[in-house]
Amino acid sequence: GCIAQMLEIPARIFRSLTIKIFLSLGLLGFALTGWGANYISRYWDEGDGLPLNAISDMAQTPDGYLWISTLFNGLCRFDGVRFTKFNEDTTPALRRQELRKLFVDSQGRMWMISFGGLILYQNGIFKLEQFRKCNADRLIFSDERHVVFATLDNQILRGNVQTNGDFLWKTFSVPSADQPADFCADQTGAIWYRQANGNLGRITDDDQYEPVNPGFAGQPVTALATDPSGRIWVAVGSHLARWTGVHFEDQTPTNSLGQMEISRLFFSTKGDLWAFANSRLHHWQNRRWVAKSEDLKSQLREDTTFDKGDAQGGLWLALVAGLAHLRANGELDHLSEPNRQPGSLMHCIFLDRENNLWVAYAHGGLAYIRPRFFQVIGRPEGLMDPIVSSVCEDAEVTVWIVSVGGVLGRWKKGQVT
Repeated sequence: GCIAQMLEIPARIFRSLTIKIFLSLGLLGFALTGWGANYISRYWDEGDGLPLNAISDMAQTPDGYLWISTLFNGLCRFDGVRFTKFNEDTTPALRRQELRKLFVDSQGRMWMISFGGLILYQNGIFKLEQFRKCNADRLIFSDERHVVFATLDNQILRGNVQTNGDFLWKTFSVPSADQPADFCADQTGAIWYRQANGNLGRITDDDQYEPVNPGFAGQPVTALATDPSGRIWVAVGSHLARWTGVHFEDQTPTNSLGQMEISRLFFSTKGDLWAFANSRLHHWQNRRWVAKSEDLKSQLREDTTFDKGDAQGGLWLALVAGLAHLRANGELDHLSEPNRQPGSLMHCIFLDRENNLWVAYAHGGLAYIRPRFFQVIGRPEGLMDPIVSSVCEDAEVTVWIVSVGGVLGRWKKGQVT
């Protein structure tokens, strides 16, 4: 039956989707796809109403809906049960069906990047903002009166709200920007970037350019990122520094791991920092390295994105072999993909507000994944008698199970003995 009918919550409110899917897949015991014992999941394709399976991007608006863009069939909205389609026939602003990117900014406005222009969705209305091909590639800043994108050709696209409520758009190049420049913005709207010579540059909201010295004897900046609080972080070789609003403060871990060349920085949704160096991801907390991943050198895809951090301090990774979940302690779960079809490339991943992961395949549909909250212990785990009368845990975190028939079992490390 319909998942939404299991609860007294309107189906259109997407924030309830987590509860609906959890109840239908976890509590009720249904396993619709098998991504491993520690995860529950669900899968949709054209047979479930999903538009043509070439998904390009996903985003979630404040009302909870999941929006899905496609390369050939416009846009659709998902409420956890139904897919509602939008295309140039029903929505004139979608003058081209090919949508590349979706972004939801800090004000709840949704931006769509298509080969036919830049489209705004706000208060239930679609509006075509630009009538030419838009090269916007990343949303780097927004507030009530501004929105700023980095473009595919290493430029900045800035929109400023006018007194009549319309956006005035300006595209400009950045002097001496590296390729790529790693554009990011702090909480004030200032744009930070790497220069071709390895120095650090900043653009103020009045488009003034200025150099900023992060310290470390003028060594080149090797990585640049913004944390969830809008603070700028830089890596200089094995060193880390954080912008205080006045100057950079040294955040280099005191427990050195030897020679490192940090090339990228990533944050979980709760603000945990991961640094990619020497083919591993290293977890930073309070100026200490607290965990590291296995060697990822042979596992990385060229288009891998690490910036889908979870609420527990971990990361979701798209690897050559498929999806993986890096836990905060450095353990890496490689998730099997039972519904993956030959040639179905994992095109993008999206983490919603409830910490659920959505995986879109360029030619293979849509998958929902989240860690299990409960683990079932039964015959496959070695429990001889499944009718249990008593359960307790000792000081060594071993679970002892007594069945109605008087059989005593000890559950440890995933097995009953």
